[in-house]
Amino acid sequence: MVFHGDYDADNNWATTHAQPPHFRKGDLVFIKNEFLAGNPVGIVTEVRDVVHETSGARYTVVAAVIEQELYTLSARDYELVTPVKRAAK
Repeated sequence: MVFHGDYDADNNWATTHAQPPHFRKGDLVFIKNEFLAGNPVGIVTEVRDVVHETSGARYTVVAAVIEQELYTLSARDYELVTPVKRAAK
């Protein structure tokens, strides 16, 4: 499979798919399924919209560090624990 993450992130996702969960860098998350015992909490390090080159299917993928390991999964595989709080400018 070939994925490209270099398209416009606002490329009509909502018109063709159910809206994916929204995550931001710094959010605390855990993986929804029983992939990791005890549902340890991790920190989102990257959120990227990608498109499968052959089928045109679009995905939001989230990279998170959980227990010193980097996991990159679909946004639907994570659950938000605490959103990141941004300092007022």
